Amino acid sequence: MLEKIKKIVLYTFLIYGFFGFIVLPFVLKPQVIEIVQKETNSKIDIQSISFNPFLFKLKLSGVVLSSLDDKPLVSFDSLVVDLELYSLLISAIHINELTLSQPKIHVVYNDDKTINLLSVLKEKEESVAVEPKETTAAPRIIIDSLEVVDGYVSYEDYTLESKFDFSFGDIGFELKDIDTNDFNTSSAELRFYSHLGDGGFVDFKSKIEGFKPFVVNGSLDFEASKLYSQWKYMQDSLNLEVADGKISFHTEYHLNLDDLNATT
Repeated sequence: MLEKIKKIVLYTFLIYGFFGFIVLPFVLKPQVIEIVQKETNSKIDIQSISFNPFLFKLKLSGVVLSSLDDKPLVSFDSLVVDLELYSLLISAIHINELTLSQPKIHVVYNDDKTINLLSVLKEKEESVAVEPKETTAAPRIIIDSLEVVDGYVSYEDYTLESKFDFSFGDIGFELKDIDTNDFNTSSAELRFYSHLGDGGFVDFKSKIEGFKPFVVNGSLDFEASKLYSQWKYMQDSLNLEVADGKISFHTEYHLNLDDLNATT
């Protein structure tokens, strides 16, 4: 009897592993491609999808979203999502790791004043209004690490007499230690940094020291090497006089909502 139980358990693990490692990625890849092409005005290419059913870890590699005329829109080298499987049993979503590597976004403001990324979305038929259902409580969300690594954004404007373009490179975003059910003991950390196309940079850091009261400490470093080209682009709408120059600064901040409430 014991031997039969062992064999059943073994075969169950083998079937589960085969389905997770082999079958699921094989089925998932064409399904994702079909859905994207059906629901949007774009094409998508995926180099590979892998899934570890025992670690509950999903990885997408070499994803490229392009317009129907093969112009680049969005791409990334890899997306890794690592979940704690047991957390689903307690109505929670526990993200051990969510890492997006080398994402690239190409924003184009066309001469007909349309934006390429917005044109990707297909117009939806008007749906019949449905009475709202009873709202359910949001699940508990725990995030150990959420990161964007080595991102890139380019912007091009063709509505002017001469093309204007600007870019942000080496973009990074980090969010750590979040628990929506235990804000008092979780010490969330957030950071955003990027190099600007003109040689400057921005680096924003923030740490939540507490939620009751809400207390945040952080710093902001900013440097722009060539103000003229970027501010000249916005001069008409801002009605500002722009001079060639450079700006840089460092500031630290402390925010306590109890202090703000006391002064109001």
